[in-house]
Amino acid sequence: MDLSNDIEQLSLADLKAKTPADLLTMAEELEIENASSMRKGDMMFAILKDMAEEGV
Repeated sequence: MDLSNDIEQLSLADLKAKTPADLLTMAEELEIENASSMRKGDMMFAILKDMAEEGV
């Protein structure tokens, strides 16, 4: 699953609408550490933080 185009358009509202499984898939593709042990809210913010650091 290639998320590169989807990730560029994501907002917090988009992330809230996703299932925890979808968020975990995204977090793993972004190589976020310990994603499988995070709660949904923590995963959302980790994804947003990673996107901000990459300048997406």
